[in-house]
Amino acid sequence: VKTAVNKSLGGVMFIDEAYSLCQGCESGHDSFGKEAVDTLIKEMEDKREHVVVILAGYEKEIGKFLSSNPGFQSRVPWHFHFQDYTCGQLVDIGEIFLHKKGMHMDFTQPVQMQNAELQLLC
Repeated sequence: VKTAVNKSLGGVMFIDEAYSLCQGCESGHDSFGKEAVDTLIKEMEDKREHVVVILAGYEKEIGKFLSSNPGFQSRVPWHFHFQDYTCGQLVDIGEIFLHKKGMHMDFTQPVQMQNAELQLLC
């Protein structure tokens, strides 16, 4: 943890699915994870002027993770919730990626793929 924080000094440390650091902490079955979280909290405090730490993950899981250690409450003052993409937005994103590769797909028609039909579930 210290090495990762030190590499991020002067910038941002992004931890996706941060709750995976400590999946058994609340039950006491993950002493390594608890130590990692304790170290992360200390590093966040000691180096707060030099690094921004972003903890990301699914809302329910990240909520439990942040509740697992009281030190997070004073060190993680901002919480942002991002809505899930809609099916239409995912189609738009897919079209952008295809267009960048010079490809096109008609998302309004079923696609035949190796004797199986692929349809959007939107």
